[in-house]
Formats: sequence, structure tokens, C-alpha cells
Amino acid sequence: MARWRNPYRPGTESYARFRQAELARRAALAQATAERAKKPEARRRAKRRVAAAERGLRDIAERRDYRSQLSERDRSEFSRYSIAAQNKLLTMLSDFPASVPPPTELPDPFADDPKNRASLWRLYYSTRAGSRQRRAA
Repeated sequence: MARWRNPYRPGTESYARFRQAELARRAALAQATAERAKKPEARRRAKRRVAAAERGLRDIAERRDYRSQLSERDRSEFSRYSIAAQNKLLTMLSDFPASVPPPTELPDPFADDPKNRASLWRLYYSTRAGSRQRRAA
């Protein structure tokens, strides 16, 4: 099977669209393989591939939903981050949905990415401020 090289930079919306199509194709192929498989081991492997593709699709949908809430400036900044940094930001937002974590509760989650640390925190704070304004209105 020929593999296509993804021409887009990871983390961008166009990369997500390309990756989503690829993962949907993989999930469908693995699902068909699981249904045709006779041996339990082959069926199990195919189901694992389906689950992995669906996890990837869920991650893409989660990043797309978050990206849709951002302003144009924040969206372009979010797209510049690596996928790992985007996932770390989304994890922080889900772990502390209504507030900023107190410094005594956990170490700095963005410390391992010094290049983007300040902008990740700015994006985190701006997202939290927007949710407080929406909730109050």
C-alpha cells in the first residue's frame, strides 16, 4: 500500500483535515479486516487498529473544537505549536476547567517547552478569561 506524505505542518488545520481522512480510511479498513478475520488473534489486532484510529480521530475533533473557540490571533498561535504542546494545553484545560491551577498544587506544566512556555500560558489564561465572561453573561 502506497503511503502519502502529509504536505502540511503538524498542528495546523489543514494537517488535521488530511490526518482525519487518513485515520477514517484506516479505521474503515481495520473494521472490515476485523469482520473478515477468522482467527481471534487477527481479529484482536484489527480491533486494536480500529481503536487507535478512533483515538486519533477523537484527538483531532477535540483540537478542532478548541480551535473554533479561539480568536483569529489565538488560532494562528495555537496552530504554530507542536501537537504535543497542543495536547498538553488541552489536558491542562480539562484538568482545571474553571480556574487557573494554584502553583502549590502542581509544577509548571509548560516548563519542558521553554520556547512556547509564555505563549502557552497566555493562551491558557485568555481561554479561562473568555469562559468566565461567557458564564457571567
